[in-house]
Amino acid sequence: HLGIESDSPFLNSWVYVEFFFIISGYFTYAHFIRCKEKKINVHPVAYTIKKFSFYMPYIFVTVFVKCLMSYLCEGGGNRLTRFFTAVLESLLVTRGDGNNGVIWYLQAMFVIFPLFCLAIKEIRRDVCFIFAWLIVILYGNYSGWKGYYLFPVHLLRALAGLSLGVIVFVISSELGKLRLTTCGKYIMTLIEEGALVLAFLMNGFNRGTPEILVFLYTIGLIATFSNQTY
Repeated sequence: HLGIESDSPFLNSWVYVEFFFIISGYFTYAHFIRCKEKKINVHPVAYTIKKFSFYMPYIFVTVFVKCLMSYLCEGGGNRLTRFFTAVLESLLVTRGDGNNGVIWYLQAMFVIFPLFCLAIKEIRRDVCFIFAWLIVILYGNYSGWKGYYLFPVHLLRALAGLSLGVIVFVISSELGKLRLTTCGKYIMTLIEEGALVLAFLMNGFNRGTPEILVFLYTIGLIATFSNQTY
């Protein structure tokens, strides 16, 4: 997930956060689609709390340990005050960096995710698909997946990743309805394996931009979730 030096392998491995967002968007959208079909009412906030409550003790322990280490290793009260100030700043402006990255994940979980759930619950499926494309395109034009930290990039980053999951779900569902021949399934398998392996190798050798890596992972996941591969 982290690149240590400018010439280290897997320098852009933070794009695997996008991989997680895409998968989360896919399964969340699939869940709400099933609930709509079964006429089950799911409240977005309640669903969010239920989904993430298991992880919260570990996250709070992580924040506490970071505060404690800051106090013990960086010189006492003034450093600790600055740390809490940085945490507050991160909470307010969703700024993820090497020191406070865990904080913007909290924002992604408890701000963006319930809003995402509310949108996919209330908006028609075709309109939701259009909005998903719009968000991805706007985010790509604004900053793309370049690791910028200015507000509101990380809010948009989480929303764009989840929206890609919606796109993956819709396209893979349509592909799953096709009656492919054996040859067609072999081609889909080649697309799936080729996209994922190429993205992994490009990342490992620091080739290609993060946008290309995200695109390749998206293509690979579409093929995977279509159930049209071997």
